[in-house]
Amino acid sequence: MNEPRVRRDLLISALHVAVLWAFAIAQPLFDVLSNNAEFFVARGNGAADILIFSIGLVVLPPAGVLALEWVLGRFSSRLSSFAHFTIIGALSSALALQVLQEVAPDSGWPLIAIAIAIGALAAFLYASKKFVDSFLTVLSPAPALFLVLFFFFSPVSELILPQEEVEARAVDVGSKAPVVMVVFDELPVASLLDSKGRIDESRYPHFAALARNSTWYREATTLEPYSNAAVPAILSGQLSQGDSLPLATDYPDNLFTLLGGSYRMNVHEAISQLCPTSLCPDAGPDDPLAARLGALTSDLSVVSGHILLPDELSRGLPKVDQAFEGFRDEAPGGSAQALNRVEIAGEQPLREDRSGQFARFLASIRAENRTFNFHHSVLPHTPWEFLPSGDIYSHQSHLGNYTVEAESRWTEHRWLVEQAWQRHLLQVGYVDRLLGQIEERMKEVGIWRRALLVVTADHGISFQPGDQRRVPTATNLGGIAGVPLFVKEPHHQTGRISGRPTCTTEIPSIVMEALDADPLEESQACSAENVRVGPIDISVSRFRDQREEVVGAMTRAFGTEPGWQPILHHGPHDGIVGSRPALFPPASTSDAKALIIGAQAYGAIDLDQELPLLVQGTVTGPFDPGTPLAIAVNDQISAVTRVYRLGGAGRFQALIPRRALREGANAIEVFRVDNEQRRIRLEPLTD
Repeated sequence: MNEPRVRRDLLISALHVAVLWAFAIAQPLFDVLSNNAEFFVARGNGAADILIFSIGLVVLPPAGVLALEWVLGRFSSRLSSFAHFTIIGALSSALALQVLQEVAPDSGWPLIAIAIAIGALAAFLYASKKFVDSFLTVLSPAPALFLVLFFFFSPVSELILPQEEVEARAVDVGSKAPVVMVVFDELPVASLLDSKGRIDESRYPHFAALARNSTWYREATTLEPYSNAAVPAILSGQLSQGDSLPLATDYPDNLFTLLGGSYRMNVHEAISQLCPTSLCPDAGPDDPLAARLGALTSDLSVVSGHILLPDELSRGLPKVDQAFEGFRDEAPGGSAQALNRVEIAGEQPLREDRSGQFARFLASIRAENRTFNFHHSVLPHTPWEFLPSGDIYSHQSHLGNYTVEAESRWTEHRWLVEQAWQRHLLQVGYVDRLLGQIEERMKEVGIWRRALLVVTADHGISFQPGDQRRVPTATNLGGIAGVPLFVKEPHHQTGRISGRPTCTTEIPSIVMEALDADPLEESQACSAENVRVGPIDISVSRFRDQREEVVGAMTRAFGTEPGWQPILHHGPHDGIVGSRPALFPPASTSDAKALIIGAQAYGAIDLDQELPLLVQGTVTGPFDPGTPLAIAVNDQISAVTRVYRLGGAGRFQALIPRRALREGANAIEVFRVDNEQRRIRLEPLTD
């Protein structure tokens, strides 16, 4: 055997694998990351992380194939050749699948079958036709070229190449008042309102109390629908320009740099890095390099699955449009919102639990003057997992992402959208609790009266069936655009409502004026005639009408009675909640059966752990979509819901109250509710 020739052939074979791997896997992923560079910013992945991961992505898989073929070749050259041709065919299939998806994105398994056939043909031609072999050899510079383009000619270059350090600005600040500024995430002001357009004090007492002690800018609106641009707009007064990243280098004139010459920074950013290291030296990630790279590899493997698989099949993968990391912690479910086929700029970083992040911020607030305390809380953003009490329930959906269809559009099933809305409102109740803790902490350290307090949100969310959840349209700005904005100035305790249209980009000017500081030279002012979010522009009067429609729809869904009971008991025939099933006569048998997903979780409840309060299941047999169901826990009806049909299957979910569960084993039953004779009858659907 000619050993040098064998080594040469083996290296060429590995080079061919590297070329196909680069085209089929690496470059599509680089393309998505190039268009979502904020993904790395939010995770705290710096230049070293990006360089190591990217080079490893291009080099390590082909190197692994080289090692595999070398080992197999020690036993049998035929076995090594078979493995090589199989890998060539598999990578060719992956490449073909992406091309085919552009032609028929919803074809599912037939598309995969065609791609496999193309891959087999490519492997055959590679083995039998020398020109295919030579063509791949000619393309051998491609992997290195893709790396160069990614490193130096994409927005990611700003994270890799050295940037000019941003320093504090020379701004005169007359006030010594400490500042506490909190930006909540995905919180529409409409969620806080009652049917009369006031803060709903029964559900949100701390927001109502803040409104009585501050200026409530009732007509405040965001200009950006996503945090990576909305938060920088709040801090700098400037809108995103082209490839702007949420970095200090792209927004050098922001509240941190403007106040940095006079104020100590106590900054907790979630998805941005606008506080430069000269002012916030401890803002970097705490995790070791190996842990960061492991998490990055894990999450981007999920993103690659969304890139490779047809939309129909990628719905079985963990979601990648709800967070910046921890994708495998999410339940299997729906396809991601399209952003070069996959959006990875969801919003929520999960390096640390969200309540823990907030508690850490509270503990860091001190009594010192001239301290700027800032926190971007990724609440009440999805995932919805908190009750107003702060109790956490399992938010993972075993039925898939069935409330949001492709491209972030809500399903037409009003009942499902209302259930999502229900969970959102309950989580807003928890945010109100956190707001109360801010006031409590400020009073505890003695700065409540003399501090400047700013509470706002980066953007809202819409709950209109069939409409976009977050992508702005001409019909959903009533939920997306309007955000809460409360400003309590130092030593001012009298509340007032400002009715003038105010954009979140005006917040820096409001802060600087309250601190008797030099005004901003430039900021994006709000129009008195129009409300604009992204590319969508509507009149102020139309926006107000839409917001009133949102509040009206919320009132129709959950009623006007005070407190959380109307929301927790939301559903058909809610008057039976709290009753024992035995009190109702039996309904006629329909032969339908219900199966509770994850029923084993109720066999051994630990009340100190995350609770399975979201009951989910499927219905088989004859049933009509919309059929009312009752969920009984330990022989007491704890929730009512409806059956819906999705993908041909009957499904249901219901949120039960915490008090329904007890330590240890719990019995869960599902009943069909029959009210045809104006008398409630129940048919048991579970054995």
